[in-house]
Amino acid sequence: MTISDLNFALGPDAKRRHSSIRIIKPDECEHPKETDVLKRLTDEEAEAFNEYLQYQLAGTAAAGGNGKVGDDLDDPVDEETIQASAAPCGIPVVELPPPQEKSKIGLAVAVLLLGVCSSVLDQQLLKNVFSDSFNAPFFILFTGNIIRLFTLPVYVITVWIVARSRGRPAALGRILRDTSVFKSRDPLPIFVIRSIGIITSFIVLIMSLVFMAVSYATVSEVTAVGTTQVALVYFIAVVFLRHKVLIIKVFAVVVSLSGVGLIAYAKGFHSSSATGIGLVMLSTIMFSFNITYYKVIYNKISFGQCCCFLSATSLYMLAVFWWLPLWTKLSGVEIWEWKTVPWALLLCSVACSWTSSMSMNFGLGLATPLLMSFGSLLRIPLNVVIDIWIRGVEFTQLEMLGSVLIIVGFLIIVIPDNRVSLKIKPLFQNLCCG
Repeated sequence: MTISDLNFALGPDAKRRHSSIRIIKPDECEHPKETDVLKRLTDEEAEAFNEYLQYQLAGTAAAGGNGKVGDDLDDPVDEETIQASAAPCGIPVVELPPPQEKSKIGLAVAVLLLGVCSSVLDQQLLKNVFSDSFNAPFFILFTGNIIRLFTLPVYVITVWIVARSRGRPAALGRILRDTSVFKSRDPLPIFVIRSIGIITSFIVLIMSLVFMAVSYATVSEVTAVGTTQVALVYFIAVVFLRHKVLIIKVFAVVVSLSGVGLIAYAKGFHSSSATGIGLVMLSTIMFSFNITYYKVIYNKISFGQCCCFLSATSLYMLAVFWWLPLWTKLSGVEIWEWKTVPWALLLCSVACSWTSSMSMNFGLGLATPLLMSFGSLLRIPLNVVIDIWIRGVEFTQLEMLGSVLIIVGFLIIVIPDNRVSLKIKPLFQNLCCG
């Protein structure tokens, strides 16, 4: 194969995608030792070597994840090519685009704040939903899953309508393929259990433990213990995801947890039962592992794929755990009748819960589990502010100080790791060394 044959095989699209790849000639090499080695090659051998490398790059560009042509690959240059670019001479050099860490962190923070606000609004609405004649958390959960089931169809139809209105019609089948999360070489049943079933089952189990814990302990105790997920997520990320251990991030976690402790102390602990504390601690550990597992399975996920995931988990929950609300109703665990259901408040709560879930799932694809887990801490001061302004609850100085500590810890966590290691660390070293 010659270079001209290779160029014809690549086509204009593949050439455009690999316009950032160039071949360094031996005389451009900045490493004389490597140049001496290349000079021992004849011109024909060097040309054959370059043709072979371009052939390998063509295979990389043309092959998708399953060996098919992937025109919509986000990054057609694989990791081996990037690593090879660090070698000195006669091999491809990949000119990577400028880093987009700052924009990703900004978007992740915006998504996190949206999720926190919607979650707080959901909690405030649920306070008005529950009453003596209606106390049915699993009924609310499954009502929300019935509505979430239509997330993907609504998204696909919306994208199709918008594309047609802009004069760029797209087939519904292609939109579904682009948004699908079922892209794996594993058999479909194994993939569904591994990527959908485990996460959904953990969610149901976590909610069951929380509902049981509330019957033994106060809401203040449950909330205070539940916020330890931030420290647990950071520990899991360091151990299993091999994240860097940054002292300032550890300090931020400690500061935020101290703020939670002050707020919990100000509210007071009105129960000495260790059973509720143990149940909520178990649910917190499971939730921390669950969101870390989600990050491992769906490291980079688009908004459309989030819609697909939400519909898939809702379908799985309705198909596998359909008996749960029926059993709780017949056993008397939940109290509700069709005529006592506050549908207006319930549907508003479901909408807020949907927004919170989408924000969490999409945010985990943008940032680390540690950043997204901080939503549980930010909800505390926001709930306090709403209780003061709307419900007229008295705000103590300890609660104010605790809220400030939580916000300070969050602002430190938001700082990208590369900024911490490159900017803040030398600053502290200069201050310590004079």
